[in-house]
Amino acid sequence: MSIIVGGIISLLLSLSAYLLHLMVLDIREMRVDQRELRELCIYLKAEQKIIRDYISCEHALLLSRKENMGAGP
Repeated sequence: MSIIVGGIISLLLSLSAYLLHLMVLDIREMRVDQRELRELCIYLKAEQKIIRDYISCEHALLLSRKENMGAGP
């Protein structure tokens, strides 16, 4: 009887160790994914700022053209 209980406990401990190992691997993978997402977010924010600056510059240029056309001779 004690051999069966010992075997079951050993099996449960092995299963727990395996699941813990999988959890550690997942956490490491999530850290890598988090770094990649952080880098992508920084890149997208910089690109958004460039686009916003370009659009505001174009908008200012269009306004100045309208003012110049309206002033006329």
